[in-house]
Amino acid sequence: MPDDWEGLASAQEGVITRRQLLDLGRSRDQARRHIDDHRWQTLWPGVYLTHSGPRTDRALIWGAVLFCGKSALAGGRTALWLAGALPRRTGPVEVCVPHPGPRRPAEGIQIRQVRGQLARRRADGPGPPRLRVEDAVLDVADRETDPEAVCDVVLRVVQQRLTTSGLVGLALSERARHRWRALISEMLQEFEDGVHSLLELRYARLEAVHGLPRGTRNLPQREADGRTRYRDVRYDSYCLVVELDGREAHPVHESFRDLRRDNAAALGGETVLRYGWRDVAQRPCLVARQVATALNRRGWSGSPRACSPTCPLP
Repeated sequence: MPDDWEGLASAQEGVITRRQLLDLGRSRDQARRHIDDHRWQTLWPGVYLTHSGPRTDRALIWGAVLFCGKSALAGGRTALWLAGALPRRTGPVEVCVPHPGPRRPAEGIQIRQVRGQLARRRADGPGPPRLRVEDAVLDVADRETDPEAVCDVVLRVVQQRLTTSGLVGLALSERARHRWRALISEMLQEFEDGVHSLLELRYARLEAVHGLPRGTRNLPQREADGRTRYRDVRYDSYCLVVELDGREAHPVHESFRDLRRDNAAALGGETVLRYGWRDVAQRPCLVARQVATALNRRGWSGSPRACSPTCPLP
């Protein structure tokens, strides 16, 4: 801890507490004078911002964690934002505190009590004390009601290499309960097998439920021009490639009209099928039928299966 309150506040994004001031030999009157003179701001009772400028997100997080006690950690989506997994911080500051323990209700702070040794889940590095990414992402996923949102948040942190699928799996194994345990375990296995995006995950499920052969994922391929390219899904035995385009920057009607045109050309003898998000998410059975047709024409002797009574596949 710095010897002077200014150094300590600087290390905490301009935030300091009354307790810290007293520990450094300052008096209660000092903070009161700065507040009365509008040089400081009160974030929460006993927690001050030592300037009159804007309250930044990081300053608010520091203030919330300090307000909740010495063992508190930023958690949930707040911790993911600090780690760089989320582009924006919204809603109240999420803070984890040990269980059992006092919960000090405060506007703008969402407090969650955590059983077990919370200190073991603390992330390394500077900045506001926060949960490790793998623990924060599991907490966020546990509160989701939509499996699509669960897949998105877990894949996001692994894709950005903020953690690994192995560490997420280890953190999951240490929890007695998790509402999405089966889904996350399956997803982590898919990632180990080469699935790198939510769109690829959905295509892998499309492949499985329709009885299609399993292609290889994201393997490098040396092409005629000498360049190495990575194909999303490759059926090596049948010289068929499926490219999955999750970009949404193009106008919807134009981009997907072009994709369907490419697919029609591929069915006429080319080796590449291209699908976008809406194709895989909204028309999975039709995608499966096209892929099965292309595979059969290239020597696959298997038969696809219907995934439901309304599926157009036989």
